[in-house]
Amino acid sequence: MDHVYATGGGHRFHATADCRDLRNGQELYGGWGTLRTHRIDEMTIVTAFGCGKEPCATCYPELRAALYRGNCEDDFGHEPFLWPGLPDAANGYACARCWTGEPVAWPCTSAIVLGLAPRGVTA
Repeated sequence: MDHVYATGGGHRFHATADCRDLRNGQELYGGWGTLRTHRIDEMTIVTAFGCGKEPCATCYPELRAALYRGNCEDDFGHEPFLWPGLPDAANGYACARCWTGEPVAWPCTSAIVLGLAPRGVTA
């Protein structure tokens, strides 16, 4: 079974111990390499879920999106609905919450930030 990495104070687990989001969390907590950082523990993904950890949106975008698709309590109304008039790139789906008279293609930026949809590849 694959191992993941998490800290005692964080809420996410990561694919590698040097994930940029893990490092950013450590820096926010007290500075990377200082005494105030949390120890990074290696564990199985089952143990991580058992400890209440959620998948990192950067390391596991598909898993995080799958966990929250259709059952997230904090989706704030951001959910896809079929709007056939959208360009082919949007696959015909718009965001129900971001509607402002004109459809906003799904996934909207908020859905990606909330982990409701996988992040695209960034340069």
